[in-house]
Amino acid sequence: MGGETSAIQRVAGKISDDIFSVFKWDRAARADMNWDCCQEAHSKKTHPSDVVFFYIDPYEEEMVYLNTDLKSYAEGTIGKKIVEGALTSLALATECANVSEEWRLKYVHDDSLGYNVRGLLFLYNHDNLYDKDFYENITKKLDHSSINCPPNIKLHLLDPYKISDLI
Repeated sequence: MGGETSAIQRVAGKISDDIFSVFKWDRAARADMNWDCCQEAHSKKTHPSDVVFFYIDPYEEEMVYLNTDLKSYAEGTIGKKIVEGALTSLALATECANVSEEWRLKYVHDDSLGYNVRGLLFLYNHDNLYDKDFYENITKKLDHSSINCPPNIKLHLLDPYKISDLI
């Protein structure tokens, strides 16, 4: 939860719950937990799961789990490096979550349909002052090679502008 206080983190969690309940997504009971990394190449002891949302993908007919990293920053701290760092960490966690027995036991509601874990970076601006074009200022400038996301891993990003549109 680097960069966020627990009170601000709770606000981001509440807002994410409010947004995703509209989509009829469920939320795993466990939240704000670390679990063991199971891939030596990651050079990490653990990975975080702030919150995990899940829903049945009507096209794939499998359960989709969104291993969500809740970030809440003031306007002046939202930048390319922060986003790249968060996406890099999320890519590693998502790659590991797809094969981790510990993650499966903690978060998978029902594996009879099959499931896929995706990463979701929820980037909330708690002072509501971020008014820049997020795509032009950050997304377009991201160094995708530094994020090092495997091709079979899907990451999603909800930026401050999209979040403010949804709330």
